[in-house]
Amino acid sequence: MKGSQSSKLSDISVNILIVEDDPAFMQGYKKALANHSFSILQAETAKKALSIAKECENIALIILDIQLPDMTGFALTEELRKIKHLISTPILFISGIMTDKKDIFHGYE
Repeated sequence: MKGSQSSKLSDISVNILIVEDDPAFMQGYKKALANHSFSILQAETAKKALSIAKECENIALIILDIQLPDMTGFALTEELRKIKHLISTPILFISGIMTDKKDIFHGYE
C-alpha cells in the first residue's frame, strides 16, 4: 500500500458502541480496548444506544449486554437492525446470567 493510502486508513476512526448498564463491566471493556485506536461510544440503556446508533453512521462493532434496564439486548438488536447503516454491523452479545442454550441460540435469530 502506498504511503498516502496508508496514512488515510490510519486516520479513519473505528467506533465501537458498548451498551452496558453495569459501570464496572463498562470500565473493564473500555480498559481492554484502551491500547487500541478505537473510539468508544457508550450507552447505559437501550434508548441511549438507539439514539447514538441513529446519529453515528460508522459503528464498526456493537458490544451488547443482554440484560438492560429498559429493554433486552435481543429486542434492542431487532431495533438496531432496522437502522439501514447497521444492518450488517457485527454485534457481540455479553451475558453472565443468560447461559441457557435457548438464550444463546436466540442471539443468532
